Amino acid sequence: MSGTPAMEKTVETLCRTEATVGDDTTTYVEEMENPVEHHAHHIDIESVDSETQEKIVTAADEAGVADTEVAVEDLIAEWKTASSREHGPQVHQQVHTRAKVAGRAYMLRWNAHRKRLIAEQVGSGVEDDVGGGKLTGNAQGSHEDEAILASFHAELWREAAQYRHDMQRPGGTGLDDAGWSQDSRDFYTGVLAVDAVLRKAAKVVTGDEHLFAEPPPCLMSS
Repeated sequence: MSGTPAMEKTVETLCRTEATVGDDTTTYVEEMENPVEHHAHHIDIESVDSETQEKIVTAADEAGVADTEVAVEDLIAEWKTASSREHGPQVHQQVHTRAKVAGRAYMLRWNAHRKRLIAEQVGSGVEDDVGGGKLTGNAQGSHEDEAILASFHAELWREAAQYRHDMQRPGGTGLDDAGWSQDSRDFYTGVLAVDAVLRKAAKVVTGDEHLFAEPPPCLMSS
């Protein structure tokens, strides 16, 4: 995959977020496929919105404050699947169909992503039609495609948020410091070009360009 720092291949990283709840600190840990280097963030419970704050406190209560490690998978999964819950179980397939014809930048990124998925699944009996409704060759194909596309769109969304975050770093050299390639900055095919196509397609399908909310802090590299 091109367009982001050190993203020629997806690497498995450890995403760790600490949240302060009163006098106690709870650490949320998720092992995930994420093209961001190992990183950690400390979040003051008072600094997040009330809904997230309630989820953090609830998770901490359920796990027990004595147990300082609480899985963050549910929070990440909720962020990734919010659009499907709000707009229907095929929203990502609909957005994907629009985006493929709306801009070359998106199509280039999808082709690269699709080739990587196929390479990973060689020998597993998966048909060479990822994202085309025939992923498994059975009745679950559409469901599987939606999950693949939701993850792909979430990856693009996080990537664009990280890019903008790095652009705003003090000194004007944030993109250089973060290691973004020249290809990722290309006006026509770079990160922001892909993001613009995805947002445009989302607005056509759902009426809102925000296919996702802002990525959870643990998906951002500070």
